[in-house]
Amino acid sequence: MGFTVASWNVLADAYVRPETYARCQREAVDPAARLSKQIEVLERLDADVICLQEVEEELSERLSLAAAWKKCYAKKGENRKNGCKIRVKPPVAPGPWDSFRYADGSGHVAVVAVIPLADGPVAVATSHLKWDPPGTDPARRFGLRQADELIAALEDRGPGLPWIACGDFNVPPDDPVLARFTAAGFRDAYAARPRDATCVANGRARRIDFILYTGPLMSTPRPLPVLADDSILPSLEMPSDHLPIAATFRRLR
Repeated sequence: MGFTVASWNVLADAYVRPETYARCQREAVDPAARLSKQIEVLERLDADVICLQEVEEELSERLSLAAAWKKCYAKKGENRKNGCKIRVKPPVAPGPWDSFRYADGSGHVAVVAVIPLADGPVAVATSHLKWDPPGTDPARRFGLRQADELIAALEDRGPGLPWIACGDFNVPPDDPVLARFTAAGFRDAYAARPRDATCVANGRARRIDFILYTGPLMSTPRPLPVLADDSILPSLEMPSDHLPIAATFRRLR
């Protein structure tokens, strides 16, 4: 039958600073306009499971009221006002789910849920891994430690199930963070589309958002709009500095 999983860093209002997004049109960074557009984009994704990052409480509550979608939501620590959320399209409801903060004290969180889909359950996680400055010693990298914790959490919560790990991992595909997932048996749903970029950061269009998966699954990634180094996000059509990504999965028999 197949199922579709999407992932999107929606861009928290708390991070929309005038100096950072000075090239954007005013309406594109207006909180009320962005909220309406975020919901519009999410409803157009047409996915069975949506993994979100940088979700603030107002958006989380609005999404929980829309179309009876079930909510699995956890806020970051360290007084941050945003977090991660998994939405599951009815009539399916999430099975056991929980969240955890990484042990490094960064406040970053992951949400993990077992989703009982029609052709069998899968364990799904969403997270926003902490960015490390270039050149950070591997022993001090948040991203590497958090990747290890996320992999262990899926192994613990979904033994014997296919796993799908989604999120803004703040690294390109050739980074050692992705190598940790590869060593654990994960495959990249967008591996066949290496030129696709998901955000423009510091004047560079790059792919730092991922849908990774294990188990007897075949993935078909959804093509993305073309981003260039001079693309401006957020825009009137895209209310985040990240594009949503999605892949359709089918079980191999």
